[in-house]
Amino acid sequence: MALDVAIEVPGPAAGTVDHDDGGPLAPTRWWVRPLAIYLVVAVAVWVVVWLASVHLPRTELYASGAGFDGPALFEGWARWDGLWYRSIARHGYEAYPDVQSSVAFFPLLPSLIAVVAVLGVDEIVAGSVLSVVIGATAAVLLWRWCADRLSPAAATTAVLALCLYPYALYLQGAVYAEGLLLALGLGAFLALERDRTVLAGVLGAGAVLARPTGVAVALGLLVLAVERHVATRRRTGSPRWWPLPVSRRDLPLLLPPAALAAWCTYLWVSFDDPIAFATVQETDGWDQGSGPTTWFKAALFRQWLEEGWQPTTARLVFQALLALGAVALLPRIATRFGLGYAVHTAVLVGMVVVGSKDFQGAGRYLLPAFSLFAVVGEVLADRPVVRAAVLSASAGLLAVFAAAFATGSYVA
Repeated sequence: MALDVAIEVPGPAAGTVDHDDGGPLAPTRWWVRPLAIYLVVAVAVWVVVWLASVHLPRTELYASGAGFDGPALFEGWARWDGLWYRSIARHGYEAYPDVQSSVAFFPLLPSLIAVVAVLGVDEIVAGSVLSVVIGATAAVLLWRWCADRLSPAAATTAVLALCLYPYALYLQGAVYAEGLLLALGLGAFLALERDRTVLAGVLGAGAVLARPTGVAVALGLLVLAVERHVATRRRTGSPRWWPLPVSRRDLPLLLPPAALAAWCTYLWVSFDDPIAFATVQETDGWDQGSGPTTWFKAALFRQWLEEGWQPTTARLVFQALLALGAVALLPRIATRFGLGYAVHTAVLVGMVVVGSKDFQGAGRYLLPAFSLFAVVGEVLADRPVVRAAVLSASAGLLAVFAAAFATGSYVA
């Protein structure tokens, strides 16, 4: 998928960016290439989802649809968590003892869906449109972030790796919050690097209200702020009476923890449980409790022993390998991009590795870890044969998973 558009990019401060290949980039329409890549892949995925929902046999759960009365083009996206978000947007939050409940889901995405649905469209349509807009924004922001650090070829490869990632369908129409978390995280880090700390704090607060894993953005921003402050003090010095390891200008980065505290307070007041989103995960069907059985993936090994090598087992093992691969890349992220980005990625990966009973969902949960895609882009950019093989295989899996999602399979 070669999209050879002449792109030149301004640097964060001086107007040019010096890359590893020595090529400075001047300010023109730098966003064209990542946006074009995203739209080409997204259109292909939508075609696959529509054809699969119309022509392929469905699972029993979605044999008769999901009570969706919008345009047929969107029906294939009315699956799984999207229906929870539709319920929240329509009716608000509910919690029932020992039963799967909507308090498991954080409030930002359903709030945005409710705003768009005011236009008179079904909430699934609103969510899918938001998914596309947010996914396109994330692709553009990823290119911008990579262009500050990598060669144009590596930045483009990183965007391709993201858009063709087997679970990228959650950025291209599925009504899930991973794309929102990715875009907000990228925006927050870019804003902090440009000394727009209020914007960084607001976007970080949005990330915390998008997904439980939004705490990774909050922690990463704080660590990056400390890194920047320490570097500034070493270079210029600072007043000794200021006791904190960050600048006073960085105090807006406390907004994300404040947002999480506000959400927990709401849950406490409304449902008498400040961590209801975690408590409800232990209910039957989700079975995501804490403790050794979850940490050591007893459910995965039990399924493997009892059922043998089935497609569901293969899907779990594939996601486990992705998670372990992400762990292996953490040192490179720290070396290439700094401790703040390593902490952001490590928290995301750690919550996947520790919090999932069988690695189900790991492929989707890794989507907001944009540093991983940057590293992959850098590794593949100078290896054209390997790059073509990896991206082709990834695109094939994306098509398979998109079709499976449309027919009612729980992909991740």
